[in-house]
Amino acid sequence: MTNLRLRLLNLAFLCPFVLYSTGSLAQIWGGEPTADVREEDPGSTEDPWTDDSESTLGQDLEPFMGDPIYLDDPAFYSADQIGQEPSYGYSAAAGPVRCTGYTGATVNPVRLSADSPRFLSYNATPRILIGASADAACHFVSTTTEPLKDKCQTDLVSPGTNARDFRSVLPALKASGLNKIRLWVALGHSKDAVNSPFAQEGGFYILSKKNQPYFDRLVAVVSKAKELDMFVEVTFFAPFEGGFFSSSPWSWNAGKSLAPEANGTLTQAGFTRDEFFVVKDTGVDAAKNERMRTYQKKVIEWTIEELWCYDNVFWEIANEPENQKVSPTFVTAWQKEMITEVVLRDKRPLLGRPHLIAVQPFTKKGATSLVADPRVSIVNGHYTQILTDRVVTMPAGALEQLDFGALQLVRRYGGLAKALGFNEGKITPYTLNAGPRRHLNGVLDTQSSLDAARAESLEFLFSLGGILDHWGYLSKGNLANPIVGKMRTQLSKMVTFMAGLPLAKLKTSATEGGNPPAWITSGLAKYPTSTASWDEVSDSQRFWAALQTDSSLAAGRLFLLYAHNSTRRCLNDQDFTKDGCPNTNSDPTLPPNRPYMAMGGYDARVWTPESGVRYTANFTVDLGPKVGTFDVTWLRPSDFQPLKQQVLVWRQSSCSVANCVTCTGPTGCTVAFPQGYDFDIILKISQRP
Repeated sequence: MTNLRLRLLNLAFLCPFVLYSTGSLAQIWGGEPTADVREEDPGSTEDPWTDDSESTLGQDLEPFMGDPIYLDDPAFYSADQIGQEPSYGYSAAAGPVRCTGYTGATVNPVRLSADSPRFLSYNATPRILIGASADAACHFVSTTTEPLKDKCQTDLVSPGTNARDFRSVLPALKASGLNKIRLWVALGHSKDAVNSPFAQEGGFYILSKKNQPYFDRLVAVVSKAKELDMFVEVTFFAPFEGGFFSSSPWSWNAGKSLAPEANGTLTQAGFTRDEFFVVKDTGVDAAKNERMRTYQKKVIEWTIEELWCYDNVFWEIANEPENQKVSPTFVTAWQKEMITEVVLRDKRPLLGRPHLIAVQPFTKKGATSLVADPRVSIVNGHYTQILTDRVVTMPAGALEQLDFGALQLVRRYGGLAKALGFNEGKITPYTLNAGPRRHLNGVLDTQSSLDAARAESLEFLFSLGGILDHWGYLSKGNLANPIVGKMRTQLSKMVTFMAGLPLAKLKTSATEGGNPPAWITSGLAKYPTSTASWDEVSDSQRFWAALQTDSSLAAGRLFLLYAHNSTRRCLNDQDFTKDGCPNTNSDPTLPPNRPYMAMGGYDARVWTPESGVRYTANFTVDLGPKVGTFDVTWLRPSDFQPLKQQVLVWRQSSCSVANCVTCTGPTGCTVAFPQGYDFDIILKISQRP
């Protein structure tokens, strides 16, 4: 993230007449949150949910658009190549495996499931990956510039006693039932030499030379993850992270970097502006800026050189490369150039197939092009939804906006035969703008909200998301916080619940249009946009996601619905009400201006029994054309424990089972939870054998 640097541009030299919506760009992101204080994002006056496309519920996934080599398909591989667990054949006592001299068995990295490419696969079985990662990375060393408060790190002095050292953090995550972490390699704005991929000599970064101790730490973290049967998403670049571009090795103006000319002479190198990290320069400084592509590719070369022999790894090109200042068209071209380099370097005699490649677009425009690239197997999103107002972007001056978050991703690509990931949302255990938020019995809670964090996670998973990496810090201001352990417990229970489902057979109802699933014929409104479906008693809207197997089957039918009662969040974290976000336009003669928080999250609206306000559910369901006996279970999402259970016989006239509901006709049957719940609920309808 996530520290998305949405700094206001000085655009006068590009377009002096550009006007911004009132208040929408009045505030900007600051640095890492050191307490609960973070500058507000720029906001958006538009609503991200505007599409009216029809539901694709029940349809099969689109044909897989990638190379079959990326699929865990028994028809394509011999038995010895199908999905060993990550620690297979690995001895932790032997220490980290060094890929630079590896001579062992053929390595077959994690791949997509051939049965359902929305999930990664081991032993030809789809698997859910769920983790909790902070920004930066576990191989970074704490410095005065970046003390890595609340974050995983490598402690070079007292690793055995530091709870934030990766040798403590990763086993704790594993013990919590989690199985995935994320690591960044090169930060575009970092000025700490110890955390740079480039070696230093004589006070200068030598961009052609690897900082071996840095990569040794990276290998150590990946090796520890492999020892623990955990999986690692290795992100080559975080172009706008670190806060100190003017002092970083990537900056021309810093004057700290040297690179060799053709004759070997070292001369000054760097990007003249940070935007050129991700967009091609065709202007007066093109020679300086395009020369740096060589050293971006060096980072890729060195990273793969050190990690190619690990089968628990997949690559991500960049963290949030589409910031608000750059054209998504040009950023996509840059990502594809980097993908080409990854494909080139990820070829080894002992590598049975390439590692998977992930991308993270912040725009629909960028996603459209990247999704169509057969080399891309995983598409990641950040935040629940994202939308900024349009601004002038580099390098061509086009008006563009960020408009693509994680839940927009899963709704737009409900039928996509590629894995979808959700890497960052609001931070637990933080509060205010940076953290998840809730109202408890009508009053804003001052604590970080497990409810909102759970809601975004389960909505994503129930939309057939396959990889979830919650943005969870280890503490708050370096002080222990009970929310950390509670969130991990909830994530662990999500792993268990999802792993118990027939993942390869599931379909999602997710669409941009938000039509309810076909198996719920009444009682569930469309996925809410703007102020639609507003409930004035609870001051909330019902958001939802649904899964099902093929309803035409005679056996094995399963129907799932997750619903939570929340609102979207507004600029400056003002309350969303029946009128939407607060009007920031004080002129009554002009239209209202109601800006959303651009980097979105949920405000959970929680009502406990003593408040007298309760949520209920009453749905008419259609379970398909064939007879069947079904268990109807209402679950509490915080721990997946049953709240109510009954038996439903479908298209039959009688039932001998206790607590049974009989449905004789094709017009549907009512299932209800009138008892009332606090915030969210799961409906599970599963056919008995």
